[in-house]
Amino acid sequence: MLHPPRRSRRRRPGFSVPPPGRVARRPAPHADRPRSGGGPGRRSAGDPMSLLDRARRLALPSAAITAGIVVNATFTGMMGVLLPLLLAQRGVEKENIALFFVVNALTAACLNLVVGRWLRKADAPRQGIAASSLLAAAGLAVLAAPLPEWTIYPAGMAVMCMSLVFPQYVAIADSAKTGSSARTMGTVRTLFVSGYVLGLGVYSAAALLAEVEPTLRPVHTAMAIAALNALLCLVPHRKPPVPEPAQADGESGGHSSRPNPLRVIAVAIAVVLMLRAADSLRQVYLPLYALATDVPEPAISALFAVTTIVELVVLVPLGIISERFGSVRTLIAVCAFGAVSFTAVVLFGGLPALFGSQVVYAVFTAGFQSIAVVLLGDVLRSGISGGAGVYTAVVQAGSMIGFVAPLMVPGYQAEVFWIGVALCVAPAVLLALLPRLGFTGPAKAEEARVPGSGRAQ
Repeated sequence: MLHPPRRSRRRRPGFSVPPPGRVARRPAPHADRPRSGGGPGRRSAGDPMSLLDRARRLALPSAAITAGIVVNATFTGMMGVLLPLLLAQRGVEKENIALFFVVNALTAACLNLVVGRWLRKADAPRQGIAASSLLAAAGLAVLAAPLPEWTIYPAGMAVMCMSLVFPQYVAIADSAKTGSSARTMGTVRTLFVSGYVLGLGVYSAAALLAEVEPTLRPVHTAMAIAALNALLCLVPHRKPPVPEPAQADGESGGHSSRPNPLRVIAVAIAVVLMLRAADSLRQVYLPLYALATDVPEPAISALFAVTTIVELVVLVPLGIISERFGSVRTLIAVCAFGAVSFTAVVLFGGLPALFGSQVVYAVFTAGFQSIAVVLLGDVLRSGISGGAGVYTAVVQAGSMIGFVAPLMVPGYQAEVFWIGVALCVAPAVLLALLPRLGFTGPAKAEEARVPGSGRAQ
């Protein structure tokens, strides 16, 4: 007896075999459409939203954070020119000006080690930014007023409250970041350098305005910028992303829960200290050396302009490299660039060599000022928010070393830059020893995690 062929019970995509007595439902639209990544909820490569997810990985802060960082850097750029000139206009002697900046450096270090740490623990970055900005504006008002000379020291200490602002913005950016710490810090540093250059331009414009209207001095413009920085705290920031399951085990930010030994922390601080000393040495003594070798003043200004342009170009690539190879390896390479830039000044001299060395030096200064924050955050297990506060304190002491160390060499000879070579080579050696000393580094889960995907790539 012949039987009819049995139908295959294999299910077709999008359909289900209903039990007897029930009507089969129509498949959902596009239910059989393949999804990228093979996982549920993943969009195809051509979907505009997937492009948005990729853009979020660039670690770009929100508009409020961006504006705050730029305004804070604008104030810092103005202070580099305004404070020395303001003291000179008051008739303050050279020794008292030097004492003024030493007191300011010590104040900034203490503020970031004590008050900055308290603000991070209290999770009050906005309140810290507002109070610091208003205190800085009040300090400038005292400096601009015809008061006794001793008032410049407490006024300068009040102005140094602004040194708390940048670490607090880093803390906000760190809590809201959608990329790695290295990329976030590279983006933040790019914004800061741009704002610093803007501050130099704002000071020049304010000085020109003061010639037309003497009652509107550059110090008043700086006070207005400080007040604006306080007002920006009222602008709502983008909410931080919801922590993913991979972060629910207490290892927030992708860092290992095991603390690093104290010797590792001490070595990392010594590295940042020496790198900052090398940086400040070059900033102070390269113009003096150039003047001693009859380099025209416009060319000296062009040297630092070239450095700033190259620094803006390399900051984000350096963050990507640090994300790929780690902060320790990247900083070793940065130290090598610094040693080469100092050696070129000593061995070759001349204006072409100075320009070439400044291009190489831009990689050094951009790298150490951004990646050193990541290194300190990794070592302290505090992320870049904690690393920025310690970095701000350490660089104050490093700056003073950079000012004093060249006094061992008479005059402004090229040999002074051999000290810079040593201050770059020694940190590279210490960085190479960090793994042997017990440095474990951050967990790699943070770097491989894609926001919103719920899984590592």
